[in-house]
Amino acid sequence: AWLTRVGKPAAPDTKGKVVLVDFWAPWCGPCRRLIPELNQWQKEFKDDLVIIGISDEPAPKVEQFMKNTTVEYAMAVDTRRKEMTKAALGVQGIPHVMVVDSTGIVRWQGFPQSGEDTLTTEVLRQIIAADKAQRAEKKDDKPGEGKDGKGGGETPKKD
Repeated sequence: AWLTRVGKPAAPDTKGKVVLVDFWAPWCGPCRRLIPELNQWQKEFKDDLVIIGISDEPAPKVEQFMKNTTVEYAMAVDTRRKEMTKAALGVQGIPHVMVVDSTGIVRWQGFPQSGEDTLTTEVLRQIIAADKAQRAEKKDDKPGEGKDGKGGGETPKKD
């Protein structure tokens, strides 16, 4: 596997959720400053959002960092280092965040603390709300089912 989990042993369940991927490194000051905000977002949106931090630093360095820093979301290490994940996605610098909806479409990407297009709680809230609406609409569009999901739609009234 090219990603190795660090810290929490279980992989997060991403089905039907928005996923925020944070490319970071323990030595990166802006990356470290983002962690409390990521922790807060994971708590606030726990039912709808999965956050995964990915570092290309060696696992022992990441594990040592996590001993002294509270990280309340999933963490992984890219074992092939820069050749795989960051290169494949065109990540140029860190921290670099990608917010991906439940269908796999990237809805936000970039430097989260940028003055031009800052990733905020409100931006995440909008992405999550749009994703929920999209999933609800898809559920309602199933053939042979009415809006209540029980099938058949409305029954005509007899006079």
